Amino acid sequence: MSLQETKSHSVTSYLDTLSNGLSLLAENPIVVRMLPLLGNAYKRLNKIPVNDQNLDDVARFYDSEFKTRLSPDEASEFESDALISQLSPAAILLQSAYIAQNTNPVWRKR
Repeated sequence: MSLQETKSHSVTSYLDTLSNGLSLLAENPIVVRMLPLLGNAYKRLNKIPVNDQNLDDVARFYDSEFKTRLSPDEASEFESDALISQLSPAAILLQSAYIAQNTNPVWRKR
């Protein structure tokens, strides 16, 4: 088996695993019942104004923790401001609270 075939098989297997996991979640009655509530909460969160501290927290995370893990070529092209400008208010607030202000190392942020 060639390297390309091996990689293709690995990606296909990974996507099949994800698909199976999503199918199980879609059949779970608790998930089915709670998903609309999560959607409503996200809509409400999008109405909360984002402040400068939230933006600074997220930008600092991307520049000091995320960007440093990219390859040199990727890091030279990465602009946190461009990425953040595309995020919804809810995404900024959630990333500020659960990623940027989370004191755990990157690999332990959940």
